Parts: sequence; structure tokens; C-alpha cells
Amino acid sequence: MRVVLDKSALFGLSATRIRTICAAHEVWMPEALFYELLTCDAAERAMLFRKIGVGENPLSLTANGGFLFGRELEFGRPTDIIMDSALNNVRWIFNAGLRDPEWVPRDSLQDLDEWQADMARQVEAFRERAGLTAHAFFPELRDIRGGERQRVEPVLQELGGDSDIVRQIYVLIAESHGQIPPPDFGPRWMGFTLLQAQLIWSLDHISRYGAGNIEGPMAGIENTFCDIEYAAIAAHADALLTRDGPLTRLFGVMAPHVYCGPDLLE
Repeated sequence: MRVVLDKSALFGLSATRIRTICAAHEVWMPEALFYELLTCDAAERAMLFRKIGVGENPLSLTANGGFLFGRELEFGRPTDIIMDSALNNVRWIFNAGLRDPEWVPRDSLQDLDEWQADMARQVEAFRERAGLTAHAFFPELRDIRGGERQRVEPVLQELGGDSDIVRQIYVLIAESHGQIPPPDFGPRWMGFTLLQAQLIWSLDHISRYGAGNIEGPMAGIENTFCDIEYAAIAAHADALLTRDGPLTRLFGVMAPHVYCGPDLLE
């Protein structure tokens, strides 16, 4: 099986269980997970990297959804998550310092600062897009106020799975940029699952803060952005291992054919 691992699953599973899963399956480590591990508390980071173990990395690192979408546009075919991450058959070893809570990656601090700054820009862009999603695509939700989750549920269900609404919105966006979507455009394409996840999490966002609210709180949105990345990539896998409640709920709507839970079914 192709399995996506998120931080909450890595935190909750034992080191032995993680290594057992990695030995039996192809386990994907999205860039979002790598980012979360590098930017969390040093003691927590060390504990989580110790769970992954020493020696050759047992996880397959994947690029982020935007990069993979760009590869689709470049080659005109659906994404191969690993091959298009340019990491197919690459074997690598984590720096041993990552397992030491006292270690500081001095040679990489500038790169990490730039990564965090880029994440902050993307989080701000998501907040603005989410606030305007209803006005752009869902006129029936333009007056939604915070706390009206029940109003978005029917639309979320329509956006899940192999959704014609996602196709229609993609066509509108593509045509506005002078592009023509491929005739088989659907869940096999990263462009589809990335847009699908953006729409689903955006509607969940406005159900909490209200439509048109582009000044909503930033707290928690970085986690939301990471969840979108996990979802867009896991939709191309066989399982998403997570203990995160909101991610489990929304991914269950988005990709009901993919197993989602805290561990693999035996």
C-alpha cells in the first residue's frame, strides 16, 4: 500500500509500529510533514526523528502539491507523486543532529527562515482566498456567518469524490489563464485534488469565520494549510494515517475511497 503519514500519526504511533508499517508498505513523507518536524519544539522534533530511526530513511519524501501541479502543467500528464518529486529510488539519511534536542542546524538556518517566510506568505494567501471563495464560486453562501457549518455541509458533499463542481471551477480558472484542461481531468490529477482540497478547507474556514472575512485570525491556519497538502497528496495514495480530527473529517468527505485513520487496518 501507498501510505501518507502526518505529524499526529507519527506522534501517536510507537517507533516499532512505524518501522513495521514502513517495512510492509511504501510510506510517503509529504514536504508538509518535514516542515512541521523542522519547525516544532526541539524536544518534540528530536523525539519524532528518533521514532523514524537511524540509517537509511524508510520514508519516501514527496514534493509539495504546488510543485507537483507545476510538473503536470509541464508534462501534460497526471502526477507520479514520487517520480515527479525527483526522488524516485533516492536513498538518504537524516542528519543525526535532528534526534538531539540540543542541536541547532546552523548551516541551514537561513534556508529554514526562508521556508518559514514562504509558508507565512502562503498562509496569508489561503486566508484571503478562503474569505472570497463563496463570492467567487458559491453565491448561495455569500451571506454565511461564522458558526453556520450546517450550511456548507451539502456543498462539501458535492465537492467530495469525483466531483463535477471541481471540474467546472477548474475550467473557469484555466480558461481565465488561457489554458485548456485535459479531457480526462479528474482525481488522477494533482491539479484536481489540490483545487478540491483548497475548496473544501476554504468552505470549512468560512463556516467558522464567515464569508468575505479576509481579516480572520491567523491562528491555526498554518495547520490548515498543511492539512490541505496532506489531503491533496493522500488522495493519490491508499491510506492516510492521522489522528487529527478536522483532517480526518474533511479528508473523509474529499476522498472516501482512501482509508483514513490513526493506524492501518490489519
